[in-house]
Amino acid sequence: MNSNDFLLINPLRGLLKYYYLPSGLMSLHTAAKKSGYNGEIVDFNTIIKKNDIENYKQIVKNTITKKLEANPSIKLIGISILFSIVIERCLELIRIIREIDNNISIVVGGIHATIHYQKLLENNKDIDYVVIGEGEIQFVNLLNVVTGKADIKTLTNGIAYRKNNRVVSHPQNTYIKDINELGIVDYSWVRFEDYSADDVNNWYSAKGVSPSAAVPILTSRACPYNCNFCSMYKVMGKKFRQKSANLVMEELKFLHYEKGINYFQINDDNFTLNKKRAMEILSKIIQDGMKITLNFINGLGINHLNEELIDALVEAGASYVYLAVESGSPFIRNKIIGKKLSDEKIYEVVNYFSKKYPQIRLCAFFIIGFPEETKNTLNDSLKMITNFDTVIPEVFNCIPYYGTRLWEQCVKDNLLTFDHKDAWKKGYIMGTNSKSWFSTGDIIENEFCLTPYNLTLNELKKYRQLFDKIYKERAAAFSQKYQYCRVGKSFFCPPLSVRCRIK
Repeated sequence: MNSNDFLLINPLRGLLKYYYLPSGLMSLHTAAKKSGYNGEIVDFNTIIKKNDIENYKQIVKNTITKKLEANPSIKLIGISILFSIVIERCLELIRIIREIDNNISIVVGGIHATIHYQKLLENNKDIDYVVIGEGEIQFVNLLNVVTGKADIKTLTNGIAYRKNNRVVSHPQNTYIKDINELGIVDYSWVRFEDYSADDVNNWYSAKGVSPSAAVPILTSRACPYNCNFCSMYKVMGKKFRQKSANLVMEELKFLHYEKGINYFQINDDNFTLNKKRAMEILSKIIQDGMKITLNFINGLGINHLNEELIDALVEAGASYVYLAVESGSPFIRNKIIGKKLSDEKIYEVVNYFSKKYPQIRLCAFFIIGFPEETKNTLNDSLKMITNFDTVIPEVFNCIPYYGTRLWEQCVKDNLLTFDHKDAWKKGYIMGTNSKSWFSTGDIIENEFCLTPYNLTLNELKKYRQLFDKIYKERAAAFSQKYQYCRVGKSFFCPPLSVRCRIK
């Protein structure tokens, strides 16, 4: 058995009902393995359960100690700081690692780490490196350095580190041009049963698919749009890059036929940006006859949807569809955010889904609390949500992420409700359902990150409560109408006239 060179860690995010596979870490693991390195992924979300939380620190310490004792050749530990909600967990995790071994190299990466790399290195001496942006090439290059195969001077793209108490940074200047070169993710280490939810029997599938662990799939990277609040371009860039339909199908077929997976979460920010490629993938799924469920959790670009593409999405297995509306106000949506999305197109897509495919769990993303928000613009969103009586509105609080145009505006006009100098160690509450993501952390003092020019936070809070009420009512109504009925060991999706609940 080969000794390990690295350990990748997915920190405990919170005590949720289920977790998705750590796709980012899996891609790093795959790239390193292809380059001749060996390593493991430890996902504390599958290790620490609700009854274990009081012994959290001891469990983490014991787990990492055993891994390092079994593999004294490990030179590098990588930790995912994907979102701000896990920052405190990650900092605590790093402190625990340093208690065990003060000499091992520690690297962090992810969205939060990318946008706050300077402050993370300045304020936390236990962190040695930060991967900036997409990390496959950077992680392999870093392994070359810590194992003595390359000099640190070779780290010139997408990485930051400390040298002589000074932060040396090399922002990402080149991205992986052809992401087909990454190939299929290595799933050999995965115990899929660890990612099966406790309430799996309640999962919904419009095609009546028997639930299983949900596996995230990324078929493309980056977004060419320029929304004022979005920080994803700092990780993936703005040039849209896509995997071929054949490679996507190869991965889906392996997981479905070899591993028995039939629930897939498509994590693309812009799955339908290239309509021809999207249609090719969906057509191949349909032609193959795979009976699977697809969940487009990051939202589909409404401007790219037409009847043909919607029909293909549903036939291929779409059960959860999220539409990126952002605001019911054309002023906020287009002038402020920069969406270039008309009311007419929104209504066209929503009405087609609602009338032809009422069994699809159709959700729409909205954001409230932009600096320019007013009662009139909020009422525009409320009116649109009211008109979409079958759509489940997921309404999020506006968050000014560091480095975005929105951030610069809020700092310039002193709109932030927290000390922006400490943003690197803060967690944000986004709105609908997001409070459940936390189990600990330095959360901003107010649930709203900024104060609009012409609204008080109390006024904003009243709308927040109203939107939350609508969300709960719509979600409950959909679940009641389209909930699974269990018959023996099989599942089926009942006709529209049948209403039942799992007992």
